[in-house]
Amino acid sequence: MELSKAVKGFLISRDDLSITTVQMYTWALGLLTRYLQDKPGEAVTSEDLHLFFRWLREEYKPTRMNGDTSRLPAAVWKISGRPCAASGGWE
Repeated sequence: MELSKAVKGFLISRDDLSITTVQMYTWALGLLTRYLQDKPGEAVTSEDLHLFFRWLREEYKPTRMNGDTSRLPAAVWKISGRPCAASGGWE
């Protein structure tokens, strides 16, 4: 099953989530789906995720309402002061 279909099914099945959470999941999982060119979900590897997070850290430039396209700040890649999966430091 393509990743986009799996994401859609996941989001539909989560009626316990707030609208804001669904919007954020849709945005983030949409980035992942486009990055992985909608490959089958079962074919996604941990290496794919590492490369995606590296791309987010080093190459992705968000488009903000104010026009700022600077990279995401380093603080985004920390959770509770500890490295998170996105920083390459799996906990």
